[in-house]
Amino acid sequence: VLVIAGYAVLLPPQLGVLVTVCATVLYVSDTLLGGSSGPDAAFWVQVVLFNVVFAIVAVLGHRLRASDVQQHTLEYELRRVRLEADEILQNIRSGVITVDAEGRLLADSAGAADPGVPYATSERPELVEALDGHLSQEQRHSETLDEDLLATAVPILEGQRTAGALRVTQAVGAVDEEIRTAALSPAAASSSMIISA
Repeated sequence: VLVIAGYAVLLPPQLGVLVTVCATVLYVSDTLLGGSSGPDAAFWVQVVLFNVVFAIVAVLGHRLRASDVQQHTLEYELRRVRLEADEILQNIRSGVITVDAEGRLLADSAGAADPGVPYATSERPELVEALDGHLSQEQRHSETLDEDLLATAVPILEGQRTAGALRVTQAVGAVDEEIRTAALSPAAASSSMIISA
């Protein structure tokens, strides 16, 4: 029984059934051919129990293998998502940070500060305002980066409660460049139409 149970765990269900049928046939044949008296009720109960144990172990083994495959698939997907997120954060021109309800840093796309440090301070009024439940936008000079920044912060709501805040900062020069590009695109398109005419 233990050998068949081992096969039931290790083999695919079809092969496990084949091994069990062969083992049952051999066991019944041995009893019928070798015994002086025919099989009694206890013998048939034993055969049925033998097959029931196999069926239970086979189902559990199949589920174990399926959950193992699912776990490997999930691990692969998590690694892939992490790599994509890392790539996005490395290429993003904006800085994105999140803080909890107490203003402690949870995540920083630039990785400049350690999680858990107080971040919603008087030097970052947009975060303080967002934690009060308001959308906030500030333009100020960053001494660290030595450039003017546009900081936009929004509250993160959990029902009616402010659970934290998310802030996006972008260099004012980059914002101005994007506005100029957007404004020049229609003018460039109309110029090319005039020239081609």
